[in-house]
Amino acid sequence: MERNILSAIITNRGAFEYIRKVLRMEEFSTQGAIIFEKVKDFYDADDDAQTVDTTVLASVFDREYPKHADTFKGIVDTLEEVPSPANIAQEVLKIKRHRIRQELAGALLENKDSVITSLMDQLTELDAAEAYEEDENEDRETFSGLEIDNLLETFKKENLIQLYPKSLNEKVEGGVIRQTHICVFARPEVGKSLFCINLACGFAIQGLKVLYLCNEDPVRSIALRSVSRLSGKTRREIEADPRAAEQAATEKGYKNIVFSSEFSTADDVRRLTAKYAPDCVIVDQIRNLKGGGDGLTHSLETNSIRMREIAKRQNVLVVSVTQAGDSASNKLVLDQSDIDSSKTGLPATVDLLIGIGCNDAFESNGQRMASICKNKVTGNHDYFPFSINPSLSKASSI
Repeated sequence: MERNILSAIITNRGAFEYIRKVLRMEEFSTQGAIIFEKVKDFYDADDDAQTVDTTVLASVFDREYPKHADTFKGIVDTLEEVPSPANIAQEVLKIKRHRIRQELAGALLENKDSVITSLMDQLTELDAAEAYEEDENEDRETFSGLEIDNLLETFKKENLIQLYPKSLNEKVEGGVIRQTHICVFARPEVGKSLFCINLACGFAIQGLKVLYLCNEDPVRSIALRSVSRLSGKTRREIEADPRAAEQAATEKGYKNIVFSSEFSTADDVRRLTAKYAPDCVIVDQIRNLKGGGDGLTHSLETNSIRMREIAKRQNVLVVSVTQAGDSASNKLVLDQSDIDSSKTGLPATVDLLIGIGCNDAFESNGQRMASICKNKVTGNHDYFPFSINPSLSKASSI
C-alpha cells in the first residue's frame, strides 16, 4: 500500500494534500517517510505545482543523501502509476479509521483513559479531513475567454476590502479581494492582537461583517478592546460612561463583529464561517488549532492550508495569526524565516504575509515595524513603521 501512496502523492497534488491530513510520518517506513518529506518540500515550494518533477526529486536525493541516493531513486523509478490517486487517498482514510476503531475498542475494554483520548483525537482529525474532501469541488470557478468586464468588476475600488492602517492598504494598492488569505505574525507582546483588532474594526467601519475567533486571549477582552478602538475611549472612560461608549462604537460598526472562542479545529472555523456568513474572518491563533497532524510544524502548515480553503470556498477574507520565533526578538524588519516552526510551509499557503517587529527604540516611541514578507497581491515587499496606542488598541500610519 505504501508504494501506491507514494505514487499517488507524486503524480497528484490533491491526493498529497489529502493524505498529509490523514497519515503521520511514523506510519511510513524510514525510506517512505523521507520520500514523503521531499515530496512535501517540492509542493510547498511551488503553489502551482500539481505533480512532482522526479528529476528534481532525484537531484535532492543526490545532494542530501549521497550514500543512499540510488536506493531512493530506485524506489521512485519503480513506482507503478495508480489509475485513481483519489481512490488511494480515500482507501488510506478507511484503513486508518478501521485500525483506530479497533484500537479504541481494546482501550475501552481496558479503561486506558489516555489512550482513549488520543485515539478519539485521531478520529476527530480524520473526520475533519474527510469533510474537506467531500466539498473540495464546491464553489469552483471557470472562466472561458477573457471576460474582461467580469474580471475588472472584482478589482474595482468599491469591491476591494481595505486594510488598516492606511499605510498597509497603500502597499496593496487600495485593498484586497475576497478569497485572500493573510497571515500576521510577531513575537509575544509585540502587538498581534492589537494589529488584528485594528484590522477587524477597520473592516467593520467599511460595513463588512467580521467573525473574530480568538483562542489566545479571553474573548470578552478582545470585544472590550474593540469597543475602545471604535469609540475612541479607554477602558476607564468606558467604565465612566458605558452608554456613550456603546453608542459611539455602534455608530462605527461594532455590531458588525461577532466574537467567539467556541472553536478548536479548522472544521469548527469552517462551521462558524458558514453559520455567521461574514465577509472577513480573523483566527487568532492558528497554532492553537487541533487536528492538524503530528507536531507543531505539520499542524501549522495543515491548518493554514485549511484556512486558505475556507477563504476560497466560502468567498471570505481570512486573516490567520501565529507566532514569530526567537530570531525575531528585538528585531524590526522580519522575514518569513522568522515564523516560529514553519519557515516555508505556512508562508506557501498565504497571499499576504505580514511580520510585526519591534526593538527597544521603537517600543519607547510607541511604534512598530510592519514587514510585507510575501505579497501575491501586488508584489510589493516593503516595510514601514506605524504607531500604536495600546489603550485604544489602535494602529495608525506615520
